[in-house]
Amino acid sequence: MNLFDFTPYHEPHIGPRGKARRNDGPRQPHAQEIRAYLDWLAERDGVHVPPGAEYHLAGIWSRAECRYIVAMPGYGQAQVATCEVLDDAGNVVRTMALPQDKRGGIPATAKQVRDWCGLEPVKAKRGKRAAALEAVSQDCPPTRDEAPAQGGQDAKEAPAPTCGTSSPVCAPEPALAPETAVIEPVSNPDKLPASIDLDDIAARVAALEQTIAALSVARTGTPTADAAPASTHAKRTPAHERAIRRAWAERKARRAAEVEIAQLEVRYARATDAAALAQQGEAAAMRNAEAFARRGVHHLERRRAMARRARRMIAEARGRADLERRALAAANVALTQLRQAMADPSQPERASDLARLVRERDQARTALAAVTARADREGAALAQLAGQFEAMVSRVTRAEAAMRKLGIAA
Repeated sequence: MNLFDFTPYHEPHIGPRGKARRNDGPRQPHAQEIRAYLDWLAERDGVHVPPGAEYHLAGIWSRAECRYIVAMPGYGQAQVATCEVLDDAGNVVRTMALPQDKRGGIPATAKQVRDWCGLEPVKAKRGKRAAALEAVSQDCPPTRDEAPAQGGQDAKEAPAPTCGTSSPVCAPEPALAPETAVIEPVSNPDKLPASIDLDDIAARVAALEQTIAALSVARTGTPTADAAPASTHAKRTPAHERAIRRAWAERKARRAAEVEIAQLEVRYARATDAAALAQQGEAAAMRNAEAFARRGVHHLERRRAMARRARRMIAEARGRADLERRALAAANVALTQLRQAMADPSQPERASDLARLVRERDQARTALAAVTARADREGAALAQLAGQFEAMVSRVTRAEAAMRKLGIAA
């Protein structure tokens, strides 16, 4: 399985010619999927992810430690099949990497699989059926017709079956007397014997039952004393069953508690990170508020200095305008006197003086107009500066209120 190939949900997309296609091939993971998988790996391994860590395809990069604290499994490596050998409790006792061919198959023989898994071949036991048939033939008693044929030297040399390792069945010898006459079945009630021995009949029935039991044991394959099967083990008692179930319940509860403790540790680490981030954010907010207040005070002082300079310039302009007005008034008085003096014909030079005074008056008017326009511009600038000053005062007031609020919250 490739961790970096995700099969999409066959969502159609528009091709270069405007035709809908299906995304049947693998795709690259999204950033949210990478982050979720790396967080799950960190939580599983109990790794604390510091604030400010970066999530990449290669893993989680920590700037403080300058290394990957959580590595993405299989990143930058070829796909390798992994074999895990488990015990009866489900725990991994052995892990190994298996070779693969170009098609992804695992070329292995039965011997290699046994070597990898630690299994041992078990040879099948031969001759079970023959041994069982021999035991049955030994347990069956000879009939009356077969008894003479087996007499003589062969009958004496025939060994009796004994309980040992070679015979899988040890059955008792049937208690049937060879000299006892066999009762033939009688269908005519007139031919019934006059007297019937009930004890003899009961003994024969018991012997037949023993023979049948021995034959049934031989046919079912009763194991020998050396190789006792698992079925001969003692059955578990109810107390043993309860103890096993109690142990299972305790193990389940212990594992659940361990999982809960791990989850609580992860939550505590996340809460600690969140608290640290909150403290850092609060400290940054306080620093920003203080810097904003300092900038506000600086701008306020600057605006005040600009307002004082503007007032001084306006006062100077007004003083110059007053001087120009007084000079213009003096020129008007002199012009009036010259006009009055022009009526005297004894002063011919008064015409040139009059022209000079007119020019001076015009220059004074022009200068007065320039000074007046400059004074108007400075007055407008002063009004604008006053508005900006009032806006800055309101901003400083709001910044001070925010600082007091943060100080109370901290």
